[in-house]
Amino acid sequence: MLEGVSETCEITDGEQTIQVYATDGDTHTGEYTLVYLPGAQILVEVDAWRPGAPDAPPSADAVDIYETVERLGLEVATIAPVHGRGAAAL
Repeated sequence: MLEGVSETCEITDGEQTIQVYATDGDTHTGEYTLVYLPGAQILVEVDAWRPGAPDAPPSADAVDIYETVERLGLEVATIAPVHGRGAAAL
């Protein structure tokens, strides 16, 4: 089943919960969706977060995803990007 998400959606089987958030997007795309697993504190995203070199200033997209996570009140321990270098612990 395919279901569109215009703001937020929560899916649960009674033991685990997945929260889906639609966002306004970033410099790469006009919109993107974040998937959050609150029990594991994992944020799954595609293209919204692309870390640069350790000594580089944060990109506009990194600032945007940080502000979005803060605004939503998510407790993120790990970002699991679908593209990129792999999961990153925070």
